[in-house]
Amino acid sequence: MVSANLVDLLGAAPAPAPGIPEALVPTAPLKRVEVRMPEEAPRRVNLVAKWRNQLIELLGLDESLTIADLKVIVEAETAVPPARQKLLGLKTHDKSKLTDATVLGH
Repeated sequence: MVSANLVDLLGAAPAPAPGIPEALVPTAPLKRVEVRMPEEAPRRVNLVAKWRNQLIELLGLDESLTIADLKVIVEAETAVPPARQKLLGLKTHDKSKLTDATVLGH
């Protein structure tokens, strides 16, 4: 029964239902329409770093960045090479150890 209704919906124009004026019934076959869900926008991460009594706001970072990527961004702001940086206060959801390969959105 369901497949027969589906064929009616996608095939020829449906027969008028009782009580519905004929002017409201479509005369052409119904068309199939593909609906696409919008792609999910990447989530963004905001961080505040402290360096030499100065706060550095790192806003709108893509959550797919790694800790190594973050250190390069911090280097651009502070001129401290990534090998000499110590990032404190960052945690993962599962409390696993942070490495340079850890993804910010993890």
